[in-house]
Amino acid sequence: RLYTLRPDVNQILRHEPKQGGFNEGTPWINDGTDVRNAVTLAIDGSLYVGTPDGKITRLLKGQKTAFTLSLIDPPLTALKKIRTDEDSDYLYALDPAQKRLLVFIKKDGLLKAQYTSQKFTDLKTSPSTNGPNLPTSSMAQM
Repeated sequence: RLYTLRPDVNQILRHEPKQGGFNEGTPWINDGTDVRNAVTLAIDGSLYVGTPDGKITRLLKGQKTAFTLSLIDPPLTALKKIRTDEDSDYLYALDPAQKRLLVFIKKDGLLKAQYTSQKFTDLKTSPSTNGPNLPTSSMAQM
């Protein structure tokens, strides 16, 4: 399956495989969860949707589930991208305004680590999701 974030229609579409690709997709959100301001999507079995103001919502089977990130200082106010996968215990969040990468523990939303550098001038993607102790080579990819 393939999921696409469609804030323009306030929906996440689920696309089923077909010969030569995927179908056009069907609406996946079934509880009215608002994704109109969403800018990023990450999937690990649950779907995580992030908005620029730093809010991250977790959905399962088309419905919003309980999920809260711990308070951090400075607050996350310019979220650009989130990333995770089914083999990772972590949710990564890029905050280009603060030139940092945040690592949250998915099961409880606690901040595990944050990496900052003045060299993070054009953050676009996070490193692999293999753990919070990121090698220097991964940081250079950002």
